[in-house]
Amino acid sequence: MKQASRTDWISVDAKSRAGADPFSAIVEAFTGFAEDLKQRDTEELERIRSCIQKQLGAEAAILTTVVPMLKVVIDCEDESAMNGSKENAMNKLKYIFQTFVSAISTAERPVIMFLDDLQWCDSASLDLILALLTDLDMRYFMFIGSYRSDEVEPDGELLRCFEVATIVQPVARIEMANLPKDKLNLLLLDALQREDEDETMELTEVIYKKTSGNIFHSMQVLEELQRKKRLSFSRMTFQWEWDVDSKALEDLLSENVVETVMGKISNTHPDLQRILVLAAYTRSGIDVDTLSQLTVINGPLLSSDELLPILGKAVADGLLANTVGSRIYSFGHDRIQEAGE
Repeated sequence: MKQASRTDWISVDAKSRAGADPFSAIVEAFTGFAEDLKQRDTEELERIRSCIQKQLGAEAAILTTVVPMLKVVIDCEDESAMNGSKENAMNKLKYIFQTFVSAISTAERPVIMFLDDLQWCDSASLDLILALLTDLDMRYFMFIGSYRSDEVEPDGELLRCFEVATIVQPVARIEMANLPKDKLNLLLLDALQREDEDETMELTEVIYKKTSGNIFHSMQVLEELQRKKRLSFSRMTFQWEWDVDSKALEDLLSENVVETVMGKISNTHPDLQRILVLAAYTRSGIDVDTLSQLTVINGPLLSSDELLPILGKAVADGLLANTVGSRIYSFGHDRIQEAGE
């Protein structure tokens, strides 16, 4: 196979609140992808348009009824395209969606689609994902999904989706467990730039008792210790140092990760705090321009140019995430979004 010159990532948190619109996860994922397409050179856009037009013709307009941002590469309209029964319309949409993804996935530019928190994915989005997973002609496309096994019903839609997909082709499953204590100690050893495992073991004991080895929670605890001046980098010894009084550290640390993250947020700039609150009550991914318009809700209007450096700081602090060059931002973790609420 010809070596890929670049891989396109289509990534989003699939979390959706009660009453979310159908296809909400797919809409967010491909809205971000469409934003990226806008940055492509004219030749690349024309290649994609030509391929879509050749394979779908006027029916490609159906996709824009689901993901309006795809008008970037789909410039035709057909208001009658979705006429007919609900079942026929869904089958047509699946076919067109499969054809579209196939058109944008090439040997030179394969596509990887990643959806986080699939336990919250809406049924309509799962139907489209299943259509992709069972399409044996999809050669240059990879789907990666993550979910919390303790929040998924054994007979729920998500696991049934994977069971059906497995009938058609192998589906790899990787279980990500919490770190055991000795592995957490190695993580802290590396993070704190120490060489002897015994040096960090007492700190590891405290953190492990609070987090049970959850990596995200453990890193938040380290940041909390740093904010509370119990963990600091010494300019005298040129290494990280911490208070080793286990009982004092246990009493100092928050009881849950949301409290920890809230403490982190409370120490940020007031403008960033209100932006995080606004973003927490929107969809998982939000573009700069929309966020700018929303800032009037809880303070003075901040222009897009004023927002960008603030959002950049949030990305650097691990509160938000975005793809380089993209104007769409999402929370670095759903616990951060909960804290913002």
